[in-house]
Formats: sequence, C-alpha cells, structure tokens
Amino acid sequence: REGMLATSTTSRRAWPFAAAGAGLLLVVLGVGFSSPNLASIWLQRALLGDVPWPRATTLRVLDLATDQPIVVTRGDDLTVVVEAIGKVPEDVRIHYRQTEGGRAEDTRRMYRLPETENRFQYEFREIPRSFSFSVTGGDDDDEEPVFTVRALVPPSVESISARCVFPPYTGRAEEVIPVGDFEVPVGTRVNLSISTNMPVR
Repeated sequence: REGMLATSTTSRRAWPFAAAGAGLLLVVLGVGFSSPNLASIWLQRALLGDVPWPRATTLRVLDLATDQPIVVTRGDDLTVVVEAIGKVPEDVRIHYRQTEGGRAEDTRRMYRLPETENRFQYEFREIPRSFSFSVTGGDDDDEEPVFTVRALVPPSVESISARCVFPPYTGRAEEVIPVGDFEVPVGTRVNLSISTNMPVR
C-alpha cells in the first residue's frame, strides 16, 4: 500500500507539469501552422541562438564599411546617409561616442533627404577627434552595427628644395636651391625634394 500510495502521489504531482508541457506543445504547433516563417525563425534561434527576429524596419548606412575604420583628417566633414528598408520611421537618430579624450556621448536627429521617402542624413562638421557611431529608428533599435571613425592629424611640409640639372649650353654645374621664387634657364631639369614632419605614403 505504501508503494501504491507513493506512486499515486507522484503521479498527481507530475500531472500539472505534463499538462503544461502539452499546452506549450499545442501553442508551438499552432504558431507553426499559422505562421511557418515565424516558427522557422524560432526553431533556428533555439538551435543556433544568433538568428535575428524579423523587423518592420531595417536601417542601412550607405557607402561606409564596418570591417575597417573610416579614416578622416581632423577638421574634415563626414556625411552619413541612412536608407530605411521596410517601414520608414518618422524619426531616425544617430548616436556617437568619443573614443579618445573622454567618453562623451550624444544623440542627434537625422534629417530626411529632400525628394526622398526613405533616406536620412547627418553631417559631422569639422571633426576634432576619433569617435564611433550607430543609428536607430523604428524597431531597428539595437544600435548595431557600430562604425568607427579615426580622425588623424594631417602631416605638414617641413622643407622643399629643388635640385637643378642645367642644360649643357649654360656650362653650369648641378645645383640645389631652397625653394622660393626662382628662375632657371629653359631646358633645366628640376627635381623637387619635399620632407614632412611624419612618414607619408
């Protein structure tokens, strides 16, 4: 009797879990039949883990790569253009963060390009330092991907000189002249040598 009582009690305790499992199975099957695409994505997420849920809006930054930094010269401008695919949101935002000289963050509204329905633009003016940015709008709100902008100090010219090889008719030997305003006879070959304050390509 004790054995039968234990079995009966265990069965009664297990029944709610079995009922809940059956209910969940029915829900999954119902979703699968009513929306096979959604069920497929759910199954892929359960197995793979990194498959994104479908969105009404997808934002795509045009003409800029995410796999390498965007290199600009300090003081330059950078125009960012975003294309909204799917449902076009009323409000698209650009989020940027300094990557040097502090961790300042800010968010600005992007402006719809004239004569377009799904493109937005923002212009970074006179960039002073390196930063990263991302865009959000509609249900595309995960701030991915992140773009990195490297603002470099431009090289400056330290000196210029001209090596002048004069034509034979002048009888003059080869000469190096510091560049300013200078005149040479017709037929002279002039090679300019330019040095900078940092290595350049």
